[in-house]
Amino acid sequence: MGRPAVQPPANRRDAAARLRHDLGKAVRFSAATAGETTSESLRRRLAADLLATRSGPAETLDAVAVFDRWWRSDGALFIPDSRAAECLARIREAVEIMRPLLPRLDTLAERELRELDDAARVVDSETRALRDAVARENAGGAP
Repeated sequence: MGRPAVQPPANRRDAAARLRHDLGKAVRFSAATAGETTSESLRRRLAADLLATRSGPAETLDAVAVFDRWWRSDGALFIPDSRAAECLARIREAVEIMRPLLPRLDTLAERELRELDDAARVVDSETRALRDAVARENAGGAP
């Protein structure tokens, strides 16, 4: 399969903003600055933020499903060898950590809960970095 055509900056900017809004903000939406003091409070917060990341009248999607849907529709907009692609690679790595853990959220040990929370932190920070990198590219700044 050939390399995707370079997309207009607005498409990349819009796609990065959608990923930040739909996934990045949501995965830590309920997180307190101080953090949770018990495994059960962390489990409840992770369930709220990661199992119902996008919800509406027609569907509820977990964080992995939100990313997978975005990747299928917009992932090809981001070409390799750019700051945006580096951010996206870290987001994908974090989502792959989440993928096997989310279905077992109710039975995860504290170590696994912390691993899931760390992955959510990466998604939060890297979706912000992706959005900002694309904005800098659009402004003519260095990637």
